[in-house]
Amino acid sequence: MLFGDERDDDDNSPAAPSETSTGSGARTTTPAPGSPPKAGAASGGAPSAGAATDGGQLGDAGAIAAGGVIGSAGEPGAGGAYPCGCADSEICCDDVCVDPESDPANCGGCGHDCLGGQCSAALCQPVLLWQAPEGRTIKDIDADATNVYFLDRPVTNQGFGTVNRIWKIAETGGDPLEFASEITLPQTEITVGGGFVYWAYWTFGNRIRRVPSSGGMVETFTESAGLHCRHMFATEQALYWTNTTTSGAVRAAPHDSAATITTLASDLSGGGEVIVQDDWAFFAYASTLAKVPIGGGDVAPLLTNEPKLGSFAVFGDTVYFGMTTSESVYAMSAAGDALRPFCDTGGSVGELAADPSGLYAAGDGLTRCAHDDGESPVRLHDQVVSTIALSDSFIYLSTGRELFKLAK
Repeated sequence: MLFGDERDDDDNSPAAPSETSTGSGARTTTPAPGSPPKAGAASGGAPSAGAATDGGQLGDAGAIAAGGVIGSAGEPGAGGAYPCGCADSEICCDDVCVDPESDPANCGGCGHDCLGGQCSAALCQPVLLWQAPEGRTIKDIDADATNVYFLDRPVTNQGFGTVNRIWKIAETGGDPLEFASEITLPQTEITVGGGFVYWAYWTFGNRIRRVPSSGGMVETFTESAGLHCRHMFATEQALYWTNTTTSGAVRAAPHDSAATITTLASDLSGGGEVIVQDDWAFFAYASTLAKVPIGGGDVAPLLTNEPKLGSFAVFGDTVYFGMTTSESVYAMSAAGDALRPFCDTGGSVGELAADPSGLYAAGDGLTRCAHDDGESPVRLHDQVVSTIALSDSFIYLSTGRELFKLAK
């Protein structure tokens, strides 16, 4: 195919074009009969139809001069770019046609990278990071910007002889690093923050233990945590925990001063989860969800007399929580307004986690719900998920023995 001013050198080449003078003194070129129009010029080539002048000026009808605009046949002019022209099943991403159903760099949409995972049905697929030995299970997970930390223990309760192990794996994968191995009662929770990994030492119920998240020696953070310390939450400034006895409490201590323990709430008839958001500590106890200022102050109940209250999560000015007998996640304002159904997960609701990318509900599977509740829930995983944690890029999840990462 010939473009622009290219011509064959054989004897059948079209006659040379003639030049005429315009009233303004400019010269225009009229193609010889039978010659193709210049690339980028309008069809017809004559000035009355808007053909370009030799110098790139507009003709009588104001057509664009040659130099890259699309000609009448839809082909690009010199220097122009071809459109994607993708098939119906494809989308155009950076001028390249891709299949959003299977392209791991554009999974479900342009730029959605699965970060090492495969893409199937427009959803990123989990990547296996670690598998516990037979007879052991991953009980809890937490994460920071570059690593995932997890606790594994025997499936069966071995009482005071239980060997609990705490591990770290880089988000990029590789061999796990065993941080600690302690023989104690079965442990259920770890938390990461302020440069440490924390857990409760249940053989001596008042102790909280920790190890630097970069690795190092295990040390006792405090021996005055209160009986049956179990649920913990770490910010960059302090560690918060609840005690699960009949005279439960919410307590806090800065990372650099375990001797400075503050009791934020007491006489709670058993303490459950605790989550800190901005200036408030949200916590569950008995059949109640409440909050208290982290600097101290009055406890403000948000939800009372709800025996089916399950796990909860907090993001922005919204509190999300599950019910033990429902497939739905419910929501309410952190100020304590009316309860409303928020998201149907299609299965039982277990652990919840939330960040700017959405609310994640573990249980019979893993479901993501948008915060504005205007989008339909997205089912990310269909196996039973026991525990989850979020980083900036990944969702970490356990299905029992297996630890996976899943690009958001």
